[in-house]
Amino acid sequence: MPIPLYVRERGGAPMLQLGDHRNLSVAYYDLIVQPNTPIQTGMRVSVHPLVAVPASNGEIQWRLVSRVEEVEGEIIGLRAMEKHLTEFVVKNERGGSTIEYAYVAVPHHEGVTVQTGWIESLFRWIIAPFLLETRTILIMDRTQIDDEPMHSPTIIPGAGDWPPLQWRRELQEYDEDE
Repeated sequence: MPIPLYVRERGGAPMLQLGDHRNLSVAYYDLIVQPNTPIQTGMRVSVHPLVAVPASNGEIQWRLVSRVEEVEGEIIGLRAMEKHLTEFVVKNERGGSTIEYAYVAVPHHEGVTVQTGWIESLFRWIIAPFLLETRTILIMDRTQIDDEPMHSPTIIPGAGDWPPLQWRRELQEYDEDE
C-alpha cells in the first residue's frame, strides 16, 4: 500500500519528447505534512495535494481538503539537494494520467522526513558546505490529517485561521528576506 504524501502544489511543466504525442507533463510539489515514515528511494507513495477551503460554518477558520491526485508510484531517485531540502522523483504508474514524473521537495530531517542510504548521506556530508539555502517549506503536524477515506475528499482541520493568501504572503516575505 502506498504511503500518502500530503503536499502543496508548486507548479508543472510540459515534458517534450520527440515522437511522443501524449502531452505528458512533470508536476512539482512541496511536502507540507510530516509523513508516517521517513521518505526514501524505492518507497511506493501516493501524492495528495491539499487545498484550503473556507469552513462551512461561516467562521473565519479554514480547513484543508485532500484531493486524490493522479500520481502514485515508486520513488526512483533524488533530483536535487539544497541546504535544508531534498527533492525526490516519483515515477507515476497510474494509467490515464498526463503526469509522467512528480518532483516532491521535502524538508531534510534525517530519520524524520527523509531516510537516505549511506552513499547519499556521505555525499550530502561532503557537499554540505557548498549547498545553497534557497527556501523553506513549512511542515504541519501529522495529527492534523484524517486519512479516511482516501478516494473521496478528506477534510483536514486547519490550525486556527489558515487562509492560503496569508500562507503565500508569509512565504513570499521569507523569500524576500533571504
